[in-house]
Amino acid sequence: MVKLCGDAIAHKTERGGVMIVERDLAAVDEQMRAMTARLEAAKPAGFLVAEFIDHDASLAGELL
Repeated sequence: MVKLCGDAIAHKTERGGVMIVERDLAAVDEQMRAMTARLEAAKPAGFLVAEFIDHDASLAGELL
């Protein structure tokens, strides 16, 4: 998972600032470059890269 970081970027998911990508350096790099280009006006501060853990999408399903 790649998440764009920056104070000026509200609603990151809705703006395309959070993406699930395969666990591959090239895929992560490509997604970070694409996000930077797409949201350049928001002046992103950086990225958070974390492992995506599949979970139940129902209420409180994210509590593991």
